[in-house]
Amino acid sequence: MEVTSAYLGQGITFPFNLTNGAINLDGFEALIESSLKMICAWEYGTHFFNPTFGARIWELQGEPNDTVLATLVKRFLLDAINSWEGRISLLEVAVSRPKAYSINITCKYIINATSKVTDYNFQYSV
Repeated sequence: MEVTSAYLGQGITFPFNLTNGAINLDGFEALIESSLKMICAWEYGTHFFNPTFGARIWELQGEPNDTVLATLVKRFLLDAINSWEGRISLLEVAVSRPKAYSINITCKYIINATSKVTDYNFQYSV
């Protein structure tokens, strides 16, 4: 049985996309990517009703950009994503340090409902 995007659902992602004043609904994969974006960008401990939401990578602001930082980023993201995004199975978190003040992060995951493997990439300034 093929799993279609209609079966997997639609919803609102952040930031909102508007067309003629109405909020657009995005498909399943866009919902997962939006969720990953929120988990990775949300400062741990600042969500009003759920202080354990988010990743702890903000705690690393101002630390030296070395292998210790890369290892901590991996650990914090693995913990946060595995705790908050049950629709995927995280396969790998890769961290590269192209510049002294930034890191590139790639989260490789499989969508449990479709078995599709995909990546989520973002950059973090230290």
